[in-house]
Order: sequence, then structure tokens, then C-alpha cells
Amino acid sequence: MSFPKTLNVPDKSSLLVPQTTKASATGPTTAVSYETASLEIRSIRGSPYLPSSPVDSQQFDGRSIISTSGMSEYIADLNDLPSIRHDINPTSIKTGGTGSRSFKFLNCFQTLDSELSNMDFFTKYISILKGDDKAQFNNKLKHFFIFSSAGKPIYSMNGSDDIVIGYMGILTTIVSSFQENFNQELQVLELGQGLKIVAVNKSPIILISISKLLFETVESVHLQLDTLYCYLIGILSKSVIDKHFNNRLNYDLRRILSPLDFENLDELCLNLTYGIPNTSDRTQDSTFGLYTSQVLLPLSRESVKIRHTLRSKLNSIVNTNNEDVLFTILLSGNGKILNYLHPKQHNLPNKDLNMLLFIIHSLLKNQSQQDEDLWLPLCMPTFNDHGFLYVFVRQWQDLVLMLISGSKNSFDALKLSANEICTKLNNKQELAVKLINELSIPLSIEVPFVFKHFIYKDIRLNQFVMSELPTHEFSSFQFLKCYNELKVSQAKIIKHDNNLNYKKLTYLQDRDITGFMLMDKYYEFYCIIERSSEQETITSKKLIQISSQIIRWCKKNHARLFVTI
Repeated sequence: MSFPKTLNVPDKSSLLVPQTTKASATGPTTAVSYETASLEIRSIRGSPYLPSSPVDSQQFDGRSIISTSGMSEYIADLNDLPSIRHDINPTSIKTGGTGSRSFKFLNCFQTLDSELSNMDFFTKYISILKGDDKAQFNNKLKHFFIFSSAGKPIYSMNGSDDIVIGYMGILTTIVSSFQENFNQELQVLELGQGLKIVAVNKSPIILISISKLLFETVESVHLQLDTLYCYLIGILSKSVIDKHFNNRLNYDLRRILSPLDFENLDELCLNLTYGIPNTSDRTQDSTFGLYTSQVLLPLSRESVKIRHTLRSKLNSIVNTNNEDVLFTILLSGNGKILNYLHPKQHNLPNKDLNMLLFIIHSLLKNQSQQDEDLWLPLCMPTFNDHGFLYVFVRQWQDLVLMLISGSKNSFDALKLSANEICTKLNNKQELAVKLINELSIPLSIEVPFVFKHFIYKDIRLNQFVMSELPTHEFSSFQFLKCYNELKVSQAKIIKHDNNLNYKKLTYLQDRDITGFMLMDKYYEFYCIIERSSEQETITSKKLIQISSQIIRWCKKNHARLFVTI
């Protein structure tokens, strides 16, 4: 008999009977029985949750689309185009201190605390809290737990040890019970009211998320957990982890993790869930880029606009004949790849590249002296999860040069190559000025069309570019929710031509913004357009026109936008 990997537990189920069992801080916690889990898990449900998105029959006027230049050849009729519309009472939208409309991100989340300010809502329901207050712990909309198969805690997004150890014991028991009773790994546990427990078992490490965010799919949460696991593998390697747990089943992995590692895990949790950094600066594009590359457009990587001739000249400069160099990567100041050179027989998958960029960015941010070179071993989980590559990092002006070798004894050779590259760059000051000028021009200025935000992905290259985020706080919340709903909505499939090039198209209206998605086998495009007033509506003609113009611009500037050499 085959059992499902998803277990649905009714909201009022008595399947899980609450009991209080104090877990030991030093030993395995699997002694907690499966039947004791209810209140401990369900208590996290106590705060407001995110309701599902209602779907109505809001449609575009198909007649205005037919006449739109560049799109009419494959859009014949949009009368049955599905949409997702969120109606909200305009009086509930607060204004800024001057009386003008201001962005209120908690309107992305329908909660009982609609009168809270942005910051108060963020502090209560979203921000990471490591304290002992169980009520505050239960308020959080998202939790991540990492622990060993023996129930030994490794990491928790929220809460102190006194709080999380008991939960980890219960979660360990649920996972092991699935293995014993169903001979399967637990993937999803639905507890009603939108509460999902998503598990990834990477024995001897178990990763679990508890989420009340209904716009999150199970697939996206699995990607989040996989990214957290990849971080642990990246800094330790699977061989090191297995060695410690083979020697001692209840080994405490926290002993070989640094304070910076826990800070990075906190950062990843907020990045991967909300697209924001774990700092007071909520306007950073890099964190939303990480969310996009790891969750929204999984296993892709963000590119940056730079002239093709300029990129080619940089390639000739950073290219080295050093046999110790496997990979050469040149980054912009905000951590985006300008140039990436690799041998034909070897290539780093985007999954590894994204984690590499995250770790290097974290180290440079916490570096005491900016003129010091970095030398560190890192495991690339997809490339080889049992071994290390050795990364040499040097900052040059607003650029970051990375030279990667397979030899731990190659530091001197890589440093010599870095010296030669930097000397060439110093001798090409005109080139450096052009590069700085190119990078200083926002993509949103280059694209001469009216929009709020857009993402364009080249499917064949598995790279994407996106415009800059608005400068106001927490703007990524609204975009993240909108893009996720666009991606999971039931889109209209349109036949484009006789070559069976099908296009997937959908849109949604969400209060003061309209989102649009268009994709085929060559690209994915997402766009958000904002109404300038309460009375203004976004017509189908305007939406299609703006989207088609941006797509054509991206195709025309393909060599500038993507790393193809």
C-alpha cells in the first residue's frame, strides 16, 4: 500500500494530543511521542495568517488588444483570461505624514492588526527574534528549523534554545514516524488554516519550515530549505558533516559553526522568504535578486547591463594562462557577475554560483580592512559536495575579482595572477571609467517605458535582469507576493505560430498595482505597473503595449544584458 507524502490534518483534529514534554538540552529528543505534537505545533498558528487569494472573473477588453502593435499576431482573444483580483477598502490604506498615499506593506497581508504601522507589523510578525518569549515566537509568520536526525538543534530562525528544543524534538518524532509507519519521507504536513510544515530530510541533517504565508507554494519552500542546506554544505562539505555524525550520532554541529555562519543563516531566511536583508536598510536590490534567483526563478542567476564590447575587453584582461585557475569571475560592486570564464569541461551551476556570491558578499561586508585579500576553501554542492575549491578574492576599486582553484597550495600563484590582472586594469583607466559610468546608469533609466518593476529572463542562458526596486521601505513585499501569484495562477495558453511556439500569459490586479506575465520557450517576462491615482485604471492596451516594448528592448540589447562569452 502506498501512502501519500503529504499529510492533511483537519483543523480540529484530535490526532495530535497535546502534552508537555521537556526535552533535554544535551541528548536526543526523539523520545517525544507522535501523539504529543498538537498544541506545540498548533500554537504557532496563533497569529494572523495569510488568506488565500480570491479569484474572480475580472477580464480585459479583448478588442483593445487586437490593435496593439507587436502583440496582435498571437493574442487573438483574452476574454477568458483568468485574473486574480484583491479588493480592499481604500479607507484602510493609511497615508503618510504629509497626507499623501504611502506604501503600507502590511496590506499585502490581511491580518487582524491592520492598524499597525509598517515597522510595528514587521517587528511583531516578520523580524527575527531570538528571545525567550513564547508568545512572540508564536506570532512569527515563518519559522525555519535545522537539526540532526537525533534531534540535536543546529539552527532556528526564531527563539532561544529553551523554546526551540521542544519543537525540534516533536518535529524529529514526526519525521521518524513517517519513516517507520509509511516507509516514506515526510514532505508536507497540512494543519488547516493555511499552516504548512515542509520538511527536507538530508540525513543526518533535517530541515523544516513552518509557514503561515499562503502565497508560498510547497515547491518554493522546498527551494528555500535546499538553499539553507547548500549553505551548510558550502562551508563544511558533506564529507565533514558525515564524518562528525558517523563518529557520534548526537554530535552538536554548532561547535564548528562560527557566529558569522549563524548571521548568514538569519540573512538567508529573510532573503528567501521576504526578499529583504536582515538589516535596517530595506532597499537593497541584491537581496531581492537572491530571492528571485533561488525561489521565484529557481536555479537562474542575475546578470547586469554592460556593453558587449566592454565585456569582451574585460574578458581579455581577466583571462589568465595560470593552470591553477579553474574559474575567473569579475563582479560589480553590488555582487553581480560581469564576466565569468571557465574551462569547457568544467562549469559551476547557477545554484553554486549564487551561494558563492552570497558567501563572498557576506565576508567582504564584514571585512575589517578592504585592501586585504581573501583566501578560503568552499564546497560547491552541485559541482562536488564532498570536496573543496579554493577561492582567492580581491577588491579593486568598485569591482571584485575571484580566482578559483582546485589546489589548496595555489594561493601564491593566484595572488600573482590577481596582481597581473589589476595592473592591466590600472593601465586601462579609460576602460575603467567607461565601466563605472555604465554601471552607474540604472536599468530603469535605460528602458524608456512607464513601469513599476520588471524581470526578464533568458531561458536558454538561465539568466535574468530586473529593474531597480523603488526606494521606499518594504517595497519588495508587494512585488514578491505579486510575482508569486502571477507564477502560480492558471494562465491562458496561446498558440503563436505554426512552429508550435506557445505563449503563457496571465495578469492580476492587486489594489493599486497591475501585474503581467508572459512567457514562451525563449523567455519569461514579469511586469508590475502602478496606478498614479485612485481613479486611473490600467487598460489592457496599455499593459500589453508597455510589456511588449520592454520585451523588444531586452531582445535588442541582449548582448548588453547577459553574459554569453
